Amino acid sequence: MPPDDKDLRRKLVEACHILDREGLVHGYGHVSARASDRTTLLISPRLAPRLVRLPEEILRISMGGTVYKVPAKGGKGKTVAPKLQAPVELFAHTEVYRIRTDVNAICRFHGKFSLVMSVLRRPLRPVHELALSLGREIQVFDSAELIATAEIGHEMAQSLGATKGLLLRGNGQLSVGASVEEAVVNAIMLETSAEVQWRALCIGEPVWIEGDEFTPLAKRDYEWVRRPWAYYLSRSKPR
Repeated sequence: MPPDDKDLRRKLVEACHILDREGLVHGYGHVSARASDRTTLLISPRLAPRLVRLPEEILRISMGGTVYKVPAKGGKGKTVAPKLQAPVELFAHTEVYRIRTDVNAICRFHGKFSLVMSVLRRPLRPVHELALSLGREIQVFDSAELIATAEIGHEMAQSLGATKGLLLRGNGQLSVGASVEEAVVNAIMLETSAEVQWRALCIGEPVWIEGDEFTPLAKRDYEWVRRPWAYYLSRSKPR
């Protein structure tokens, strides 16, 4: 049996609550992480992220999309199917993990401003200093299909390429990271960048951060994941 990965499960529950608190998910959205065995992944169930409460509700699935059974209560080694189902778009996760060995966590949701930019077919370019770590451009995957098959998931993963995020036309965004914390911070910064770019475009042409200005600013080495993660995590918890 694969390891339990309870701490990683707990972190995915925290990620669900952060994205909900920041208004980025509603009834839909999911997060995942590559499990410690590197052959399976952990993913939030087909449930509104706000309602995911326990580490045990995080599902383990194979790279082929098969949901692992869980220990039966009092079953003395017997296993049963989990009560919760995997998200329909689980292949948005499995296919990225297949292609990107550097990715260990993924956030997939329908951010309002990501949706706006996606239906305009407008890639995101750097305008927001805190989002420079996302790269020089976030492309649009020009399909409104749900990522419900391995084939469309593979096509989407190829569009993601080596970047840290992708807009999905009429279907929000996908953000990745080397850790759950980084994937969540990237997701929030991508959504903020989409909002800044859209609002600026409503008035005129933004001043892009590009050329010789981009490289030194993008080399951020001051708590660019840990500090915002701690902040967003504190906001997600009741006082």
